[in-house]
Amino acid sequence: MIDTVVPIKDENENVKILLSKLKEVVSYDYSVVLIYDEENLAIKNLKEEVEYSNVVFLKNKYEKGFSNAIKTGIEYINTKYFIVTMADNSDDVELSNEMIKIAESQKFDVVVPSRYMKGGKYIGGNLFKKIMSNLAGFSLCFFKKIPVIDITNNFKLFRTECVKNLKIESDMSFDIGMEITVKICIN
Repeated sequence: MIDTVVPIKDENENVKILLSKLKEVVSYDYSVVLIYDEENLAIKNLKEEVEYSNVVFLKNKYEKGFSNAIKTGIEYINTKYFIVTMADNSDDVELSNEMIKIAESQKFDVVVPSRYMKGGKYIGGNLFKKIMSNLAGFSLCFFKKIPVIDITNNFKLFRTECVKNLKIESDMSFDIGMEITVKICIN
């Protein structure tokens, strides 16, 4: 059983597509933990519309924001691994099958699909953002020996016990995935 942690914000249609896609392509037992910042009409509607027994809704227990939503999800989960994915369907969740196989067979604590490796794609976004993302990954890999090329990608698999032992300092931005990855690699 794997938990899939998904921060959401007014993305009901995307969330329904994501849940349907996960059901269609994922070949392992999983649950989905949807973390939201505030109980608004959109969230209430989504709770009524979602008819999957493996979906849990959690209210972010910290200040609003992506990092705090992820922290709330991490505190909730208790599976061997968890995957973080975006609610906007920008991640190829079918890759999660391979991510789990790699983590299990290689005993990895982190598995990160890369947009910058053969077969990877970086779609959308502006050129500056792409350059900065690429630069961050390659510089950490080259100078700090962090073996992850696409460090800014938040679509990642983590070994839960490794993450639960970390002091996570990110509190409002998307840098939580980088922080967790770097700290696990250093440890």
